[in-house]
Parts: sequence; C-alpha cells; structure tokens
Amino acid sequence: MDEDFELDDFLGHKLGVTYLSLVNLFQKKLSESGIGITVEQAKVLNYLHHKPGCNQNDLCCALRKDKPAISRTIEGLEKVYLIFRKEDEEDRRNKRLFLTEDGEVKYNELAPIRAHFFDMIHSSLSEEELSQTRKTLQILWDAMQEEHKKYS
Repeated sequence: MDEDFELDDFLGHKLGVTYLSLVNLFQKKLSESGIGITVEQAKVLNYLHHKPGCNQNDLCCALRKDKPAISRTIEGLEKVYLIFRKEDEEDRRNKRLFLTEDGEVKYNELAPIRAHFFDMIHSSLSEEELSQTRKTLQILWDAMQEEHKKYS
C-alpha cells in the first residue's frame, strides 16, 4: 500500500460513510415526521410487511444483524404493539413474527419517507449507473463472504 494513501481513497471507508450519511438522513426524516420509530425498527416493519410469518433468525440474516440487536428491536416494536409473535404450529419453540394492524398503519405512514429516499438515490444516478453499482456491490459482497469463510 502506498504511504500517501488517503482514507478517502479506501473504498470501505467511502461505503461506510455513505451508508451512515443515508441512515442519519433517514433518521432525521423519521424524527421530523413524528412517526416515533428508529431506522432499525423501520427496517423490521418493512421486512415483516413483505415477509409476514418469518422468524427472528430470518430477520437476522436478511438485515445482517446479530441476534441481540434484533431481539431488542423486536421487543421495542412489541411494546408499542406494532408486531406480535405467534407460535409456529410445526415447531412450538419457533416464534413467527407479524405486523399488527397498527404495524401496518405505521408501515404505510413510512411510504412518503421511503419514496423520498428512493427518488433521491434514483435521481442522483442513471439507470445504468444504478445497475452497475448494484453489480459492483454484489461482487464486493461475494468477495467478503468468501473471505469470511476462511475464518469460519
């Protein structure tokens, strides 16, 4: 590595600060709106809206979060009656997660914020650039997964 290497030249750093900026902006929009949930809670509501009946492990894998973090998020959403757990009929140890009616309402309240960020990102890049970015990120993701296997 070159001794003149600048932090901004490191792709991992650029990806990280870009993601953090997006999350911070999303949280500010959530706070401004008075919706009363966090970005992480919004992610869970979104996932459960599209995948009702998933379990906690499904959420961990999909959102790439550890079990304690997902447990805290689930508990917070349960306390305000936005989600509920239901025993799996085939395996009573397994709990399935669902949005409540209030959870569906909250998910729908998030629509304008989701649309704003979708539009912001899509207006910043052409379709070709978006497609190439997705491909590039998938290549990097796959490479990282291969690297992780070396440590498993």
